[in-house]
Amino acid sequence: MDAPARGPAGVEPGEPPVKAAAVGPDVDVTVVPGVSRYHRSECILIRFLGPDDLEIMTKQAAESDGCVPCRACQPDKPSTDA
Repeated sequence: MDAPARGPAGVEPGEPPVKAAAVGPDVDVTVVPGVSRYHRSECILIRFLGPDDLEIMTKQAAESDGCVPCRACQPDKPSTDA
């Protein structure tokens, strides 16, 4: 039996490819000091915090500090924004 036709990277024919943001260790993430989670800059959970309330660091630095990815914005997974 032949396998169904698939486009690049497993995308079904006629389906637009999903734009994936990098999730490597050098990607900048946002951390609220005192909270052991890191976020995407556009995360709904930190949207009302000002720049003085946030720290920007690499994903690797955040994880080294004991932070885990936010479950709401999932900064450890590719973005599905088109």
